[in-house]
Amino acid sequence: SPIKNDVQEGAQIDLLFLHPDKNVITLCEIKNTDEPYLLSRIDYENILKKLMVYERESRRKVQCYFAIISVNGVKQNEYLKKLSAEIIAIDNFFEHL
Repeated sequence: SPIKNDVQEGAQIDLLFLHPDKNVITLCEIKNTDEPYLLSRIDYENILKKLMVYERESRRKVQCYFAIISVNGVKQNEYLKKLSAEIIAIDNFFEHL
């Protein structure tokens, strides 16, 4: 039974790829904005929190790659550099149709 006052925060992960070796994941953020998406400090911290929640709930430490899927691209800034995220434009999904 849950311990009284033991509240653990959850996190919504937009898209997660589990690589075949099972110790590597790609955590994806999906953004639909009118302008190129700008990763804020709060967004950056929330993405790191998602990784912590994943590791806690899955009970394993993983190597994590980050990706941002965006309709209108992403603006470069210090938080994006810290995250080392792969940027995927939504157009890439429709190139070969």
